[in-house]
Amino acid sequence: MLRINITFDRTLKDTLPTGTFDALRGEIENRIPQKYQVSDIRIAWGSNTVFSVDGLKKGDKKEDLETL
Repeated sequence: MLRINITFDRTLKDTLPTGTFDALRGEIENRIPQKYQVSDIRIAWGSNTVFSVDGLKKGDKKEDLETL
């Protein structure tokens, strides 16, 4: 199962419009290929901006998902 974690730097809190996290979650769910069963999408505030993907199938590349 695919787990996607996105953390935004807290300093961006005042620059992102309300609803950004929900909109981003919706876009991710729409763009992920059907071959992946998404188990968890986590979007949160943190100390820096990070994108991580766990649970890719053998032979798949994280970069392929980053381009979506």
